[in-house]
Amino acid sequence: MQNEHKIYDVKSLLALDNKENYWLIDNMLPAVGKAMVYGEPGCFKSTLVFDLAVAVAYPKGLLLREFAILKHGPVLLVSTESSMYGNRDRLYKHMNSRSGYSREKELTGHGINELAPLSELPLYFCHKPFFIDQDSDFKEFKEALDMYRPRLVIYDPLDSFLSADENSARETKAFRRNADRLIEEHEFCLVIIHHATKGMAPTARGSSAWKGWVDAHIHVTKSTRKIGDNREVDVITAVAEKQREGQAKQLFQADVIHDEVRHMVTFDLHTKQQDDLSNRSLREYDVIRYLWDIPGATQKEISVAIKASDRTSKAILESLKEDGYVDNHADLQRGARHDGSRNVQGWRIINKHSMVDRARSMIWAEHLPQTDSGPDPGAMTEEDLNFDFVKDILCGKRGRSPEPAGAPERG
Repeated sequence: MQNEHKIYDVKSLLALDNKENYWLIDNMLPAVGKAMVYGEPGCFKSTLVFDLAVAVAYPKGLLLREFAILKHGPVLLVSTESSMYGNRDRLYKHMNSRSGYSREKELTGHGINELAPLSELPLYFCHKPFFIDQDSDFKEFKEALDMYRPRLVIYDPLDSFLSADENSARETKAFRRNADRLIEEHEFCLVIIHHATKGMAPTARGSSAWKGWVDAHIHVTKSTRKIGDNREVDVITAVAEKQREGQAKQLFQADVIHDEVRHMVTFDLHTKQQDDLSNRSLREYDVIRYLWDIPGATQKEISVAIKASDRTSKAILESLKEDGYVDNHADLQRGARHDGSRNVQGWRIINKHSMVDRARSMIWAEHLPQTDSGPDPGAMTEEDLNFDFVKDILCGKRGRSPEPAGAPERG
């Protein structure tokens, strides 16, 4: 029987070096360890952690498109919240947002902007909880860790993974002990989403042993703020109430932008130097929403519509142009003083679908009912058939994405 109790002498202990490899996100999450993210319902704690999942799985991803991921790799997300399809759509919105402008793309030169990598993204989802305080589920979860070799594991929410009372330190000790064993053996970060108590000063529900056990204890809250002409936007604030190897402090504050036109969630991080471009994601959404159902508009008209300076609207339009959403070749007729009208160049929407939209439809097309000549186009929507690349699939011009060989890579 293998001895699990390794004993170090002083020389071996002092030789250990984990400074370079300790963090998954600097001063926020450990690379190997456990963290709890808790808050009241609707405070965007799952939104934050789902964004983390996509950022870690994607080789160039950044949390909220701002914070560097120091170790990328496979992610295993186990969530019992919502339905399978609801969770799929939530992840999709975080992937979709990375195909447009973001600081992530600005800093790394990459977004999720190619078709093939999306289908190979090492992000794995399970809708059924693992009760690791029970032998059968502990064994099954260990097998999943061996198979997928995740860099990050997410449990959402904690109470779905316990067969014991979360308020009892004694009854939940088996969960913590088994989690520690798995983390040490497989070297991953476990992030647990948890609920807050009700009342004026909410804390994490359950026994105080939970906070003592985790390496990072992060409280997420939601608020609103008014910008511009008294427009309200949602704000997420994350505070590290405990950092075992770092400083307890506010980690960030950001506006949460729900882009219902392009089906994505984006963030505008609050900085000390707030200016007109600090609300870039919101401004971008405003431009897209304004242009979506009209033939086009001049830059001046767009500036007035989104209540922004010419400098701001120009910067937003150039970013959207670079990402392939708009161009400045719209032929517009505008009134003139003498002859009644004149032709001017303006901005217009040229692409209503992101690369993630396209990749999603491409993957979906591969799972359509098959006919002798390939996928059955009758099972596709009119919107899907408008994509040239889907037509290429139906005509046999593109092959299926190759299956990844062997176990996924860990960055």
